[in-house]
Amino acid sequence: MGVEDTMLQLAAVALGGAVGSVVRYGITRWFPFIKPILWGVFTVNIVGCFLISFIFFYFTDMTEIMRLLIFTGFFGGFTTMSSVSMEMAQHWKDKPMRALVIFVLSAAVCIGVGFLGRGLALVL
Repeated sequence: MGVEDTMLQLAAVALGGAVGSVVRYGITRWFPFIKPILWGVFTVNIVGCFLISFIFFYFTDMTEIMRLLIFTGFFGGFTTMSSVSMEMAQHWKDKPMRALVIFVLSAAVCIGVGFLGRGLALVL
């Protein structure tokens, strides 16, 4: 692999990450802060988990550059466990049990929709 290939791969990840981050920001701005969680981040992670699984299993003949652009770049910037963790840490001070339940529920729902996306892709 030459320098040109490496630069193209880095550009694909950077472009995808920039777009994914901007899309996430836009979606989270649409949702008002409703206690006990930020609905925007929750929605982004659910949609992202479904889509990444669906796209991965449906479009099996992607080039390496497309995989880097979409999966590492876009979905890396779009979905974010770090935002979920930050929200849970913020809520831990006042209601630790609620924060724990929300964290576990978020993880379970995201895993569930990931399997749903995979299942849908495999039957289409």
